[in-house]
Amino acid sequence: MRKKPVIVVTTVAIGAAIVAWVGVLLAAGEPLVVPRTDPRRYVLVAPWPEPQPDTSSPNWKYLSDDVGMLIRRDERLGLRARLYVLVDGAWSSVAPDDVSDLAGTIPAK
Repeated sequence: MRKKPVIVVTTVAIGAAIVAWVGVLLAAGEPLVVPRTDPRRYVLVAPWPEPQPDTSSPNWKYLSDDVGMLIRRDERLGLRARLYVLVDGAWSSVAPDDVSDLAGTIPAK
């Protein structure tokens, strides 16, 4: 007999949370899918220039004209690769391998 009120209260609370979340999303000043009208708004700018890969290395492999991969051997982890994309004439890595790649963004001693 006690389970029914608990189920009703839980259902009402979850429903209210969903309605509130939808209200927050719709009340925001922008639509849910934002068109790219201002490119400066969506560009992440690193505080330092990203090192460019050596594309003349035998470890560099072109996957297409604007996508490449640099393969290296790590002492601890074995064979590793990093994917690069050519953006505005400069190569940018797609994702960091590990925390050591984020050394400039994570405050450390």
